[in-house]
Formats: sequence, structure tokens, C-alpha cells
Amino acid sequence: MLSTFKSEVHYANHSQFGKGRRFGHYSYDHVVKKIISENGECFYHQEFISGDECDSLFLELKSELSWRQDPIQIFGKEFLIPRFHCWYGDFDYQYSNITLKKQRMPAVLEKVRQEISDFLKIEFNGVLCNLYRDGQDSNGWHRDNEKELIRPIHIASLSLGAERYFGLRRRGETRMDQKVLLENGSLLYMAHPFQDHWEHQIAKTKKITNERINLTFRRG
Repeated sequence: MLSTFKSEVHYANHSQFGKGRRFGHYSYDHVVKKIISENGECFYHQEFISGDECDSLFLELKSELSWRQDPIQIFGKEFLIPRFHCWYGDFDYQYSNITLKKQRMPAVLEKVRQEISDFLKIEFNGVLCNLYRDGQDSNGWHRDNEKELIRPIHIASLSLGAERYFGLRRRGETRMDQKVLLENGSLLYMAHPFQDHWEHQIAKTKKITNERINLTFRRG
């Protein structure tokens, strides 16, 4: 039976999800929820950034980042990816046969990167940014296991704007195990060896008409 997670799963007891850390005026002293504990771990922080800061950060990212929509080949036919994206980091990054050249993070991204790195005690040096214009923009089933990434793989994903469901399924399976509602200002952390055993997606939906920005921080 499909499990839907909003904020009612059991509490995590994970030392890496910091105590007393702050982003602006927001502190992290309340509990974080554990979503996956089998074959890797996945944690969810419902309000890593508070609402007012989310709104201003969203607008700044949308206006300042170098958004682009690249073509991909599917069964010999060319399509545009169903979202806009951009890459910032110390290394080139490639996925779905798209190569994104390294470029220095602007100050707005660097501030977020530093806060998340300090919070998780993991030094990230790259970020893939996705802009979903509405519910028709999506990201299919995949694992974040590109060869450019340092092993063990740790991914931190910050969501801003419209709430979207994050689907999860075991690698090699076709049935979705559960879905997590990614709220505005939330942080999802996928710890090693999660990417070896689980796939995830952002599915299309007709219910969403607003924009969403997702920042996924990585190490390479």
C-alpha cells in the first residue's frame, strides 16, 4: 500500500541534523523526520527556512540565476527537458547526456550552500538548480549517482515555492513505495547509500499552477 508522508512520520534521531543552527532568524532546535531508514537514510526538515525568507529567496534566485532549457534524446526523438535548470559548482556536471559547465556560485547561492553545509557538517561544492513553472514540469524516475560525484554520495535538496510530491521507490521496482510533500522552505537530505538502492521523481500534476525552485547540493 502506498504511503503518503506529509509531516506525520516518526521522528529521526540523527546527530547530523544540527542543534542550534540558524538560517537568518530561524533556529533548528525542533525535531527532523526520518522518511527512509532501509538501505540508506532520508530525512525531512519541514521548515529549514521560514516563510518570509522563502519568498525573498525565491524571487532572488529566479531573477539572478542563469536558467536554461536543454534538449534531450528519447527513443531517437529530441525533446526539451520539462523544466528549466542551471548548474553552479567547482566541477563540470553531466546528466541525461547534458553537460553543464562549472561556474562560480553567486552570493545568494553561496550563502545557502554554507548554511546547509554547516548544518549537515558536509562540505558541498556544487548545486543543480531546477525551476518548475507549474505542475506540468516534472523530473522522471532517477538516481543521483553521476560519475562526477564523490563517493559516498550525499544530497541535500532545498524546496521553495509551490509544494510538490516527491515519489520514492526501490531500485528495480515499478511500484512507488511512498511520496513526500516537499513544502516551501523544506530540506530533504539523502544519505549514503540511499542513491544505490532508491529512485525518486517529481511527477506531473494538473493541480499545481504555481512555480517551484529546487536546489540540490552535491559534492564532486
